[in-house]
Amino acid sequence: MPLEAADQDRVLARVTEILDLCEAGTFSKTLSPRIKTRNETAIANFVTEAGFKVLEMLATLPNEFRNNYLQEETPDYKELLPDHFGQPFYVDIQPYPDAEWQVAAPLNYQKIESYRSLGNIYDLNGKAHNVKDSSLAGYYDIWEDRFYFTGEAAKIGLAQISRADVATKIPAFLENTWIRLSIGESGKAGVGQYDLGMITLYGQKGEADMAEFANGRRTFAEVSEPEKTNEVHNQ
Repeated sequence: MPLEAADQDRVLARVTEILDLCEAGTFSKTLSPRIKTRNETAIANFVTEAGFKVLEMLATLPNEFRNNYLQEETPDYKELLPDHFGQPFYVDIQPYPDAEWQVAAPLNYQKIESYRSLGNIYDLNGKAHNVKDSSLAGYYDIWEDRFYFTGEAAKIGLAQISRADVATKIPAFLENTWIRLSIGESGKAGVGQYDLGMITLYGQKGEADMAEFANGRRTFAEVSEPEKTNEVHNQ
């Protein structure tokens, strides 16, 4: 599905406001000069980490946005696959040089190793795994993140994400979820102005959003203001 992306600057501003780190009466990602011990880089980092959690969910679960994270790889035999999430989108095999690509079939990697080394035994006509009319081509397995296959070449579609994708690849309707998770992450970074219980509650609501997304929900409420307390904030 085409992606209308969440606005990272708006997330930063909202998180900074909710944590009471910007100038009073403003809506800004710029820290107030009264904040002596707070760090804009730390805030940006925990917002990025929260966004990456959203991306990881989207790249792992079957959903209509997962194709936005598709990258095609052409691994060699027994090559270690790059970092990826969830099941492959597809695995295709070219059975012999210049042949048409075909959908691969899963097979235990130990059997694949036998097919590749002992074609004279496993093929009825004694053909190697990567020659025309061999019955051994077109199989694959992933074992401990290494890619095994029979045939001449392989290509595999994987869901891959990076922290740089946070700025452009989170759907807009998950922006409020991203904000909630970011506030939850602030406790780890030590920049939250409010008590840990409040910060944790925001994080839990963000996690609940993601659980509801997995169950089909696609609309999420605006992030509410924190409940007022008598706590004196550090300045």
